[in-house]
Amino acid sequence: MKKKKKIKVAITGHTSGIGKAIYELLQDKEGYEVFGYSRSNGWDLEEMRLDPISSRPIMQKFLDEIDDCDVFINNAYHEFMQVELLFEVFSNWRKRDATIINIGSVSGDKSKGEAHKYQIHKVALDKACLQLETMGKCKVVNIRPGWVDTPIVQEYKKYVGLGIKMLDPNDVAEVVWYVMQLPRHVHIKNVSIEPWYQGDKK
Repeated sequence: MKKKKKIKVAITGHTSGIGKAIYELLQDKEGYEVFGYSRSNGWDLEEMRLDPISSRPIMQKFLDEIDDCDVFINNAYHEFMQVELLFEVFSNWRKRDATIINIGSVSGDKSKGEAHKYQIHKVALDKACLQLETMGKCKVVNIRPGWVDTPIVQEYKKYVGLGIKMLDPNDVAEVVWYVMQLPRHVHIKNVSIEPWYQGDKK
């Protein structure tokens, strides 16, 4: 019997938070080969964002490295860098039966009543996903979590609603896994995930 080809997955920001949870979950799944790209192993997306011209060879090397992957998980947040990466990867993959899964946010669904750059960056990602979703064979998926208990949001815990417990990064990882298991002819374009009340609402 012919051995089934492993599904190759590339993910950014795989050493902490949601990215780490996704990376570890997929590492435990049979039939997957997972490649992580973070500062810890020399891939600094922040540097690429700040100096896109001189760092173009680094971007091209990244695109070349993931070119034979089947799934790209666009997870690491560096302002508009997620949008840039989505456009770059989609441009290369649009004619392929591949999948790009973006880790967005529900942050842009309502005003925070103050200037909030993170919100704008995630809204831009929402719009980019909508723009690209029907422009090629490559699936573009937007997974939009609400409050997730990661290091980056600790200072905002006071804004979480009464009776609400933040999502665990593993909750988001399970949704990513679910989307990846769907038949090729089934396409979930976007998923919003919110924590819900624990016990009685008061």
